[in-house]
Amino acid sequence: MKFFFLSLFLVLALASCEKKNHETPVIPTNEYEKAAGFMFKQNDSAFYYFNRIAITSKDSFEVALAYNNMAVISADAGDYFGSQESLLQSLQYLDEDNPKHRSCLASDYNELGLSSMNLRDYQAALRYYDKALLFSDLRDLQLVIWNNKAVTYQRIRDYGEALKIYRTVLSETTKGGKEYARTLSNKAKAQWLADSQYKAAAELLTALQIRMQKEDLWGQISICRRPTILTPVQTEEHILMRSVIMRRASPHNRPQSYLLIIPKMLQVPI
Repeated sequence: MKFFFLSLFLVLALASCEKKNHETPVIPTNEYEKAAGFMFKQNDSAFYYFNRIAITSKDSFEVALAYNNMAVISADAGDYFGSQESLLQSLQYLDEDNPKHRSCLASDYNELGLSSMNLRDYQAALRYYDKALLFSDLRDLQLVIWNNKAVTYQRIRDYGEALKIYRTVLSETTKGGKEYARTLSNKAKAQWLADSQYKAAAELLTALQIRMQKEDLWGQISICRRPTILTPVQTEEHILMRSVIMRRASPHNRPQSYLLIIPKMLQVPI
């Protein structure tokens, strides 16, 4: 499952548009843009070009960005140790006192939190998220980090703390966007885990509708795998969700995720 990394390319774009930010906007080189163009389309190619940047670039900040993206690619493939190694390399090229480096520092520590969470080192994950928040100047990025922190609390069954964060994030997130849908579905699952009698279906269906409107396929799939929806009770909502998975999920695109979905589909009667 992809929890929330926010790509450095996007973070830098947001930073360059932020009115309160008086630093010189970061302008990616052609080589960096070429590598970024392959992200999540041809990850092997993206990794190759980012690695080439890391080896050959004379710009320490660009090297840090390259290692960060290599870490994201490794984590997306399930190589969390490799991701951590790249992130630690990235940090070596960054200066905590340089304002231009803050966005990359925030992303590095957020990614370290994600990899630690996926390696079940939850206390380390929480520490990394706190570190990421120290360097995050953009509210959108802060909300992503807080959301990840809530997921970690959810993993250690501290549902009260997770729900408190989810509610705060929802109150500050624009309705109808992907981040709102993600937070709403995470909050619904956490509340159901805290109380199995909680009726989470309505919130999950709202999140699904948003993700369908935004053409967020993997967000749709993540919602369809929620245990609160995949029950042995036949409803129109279940049929809709099965239809979404059957019609749009492809075994040629992230086959591991596809194989995880098939058993869930079989739990719902036709």
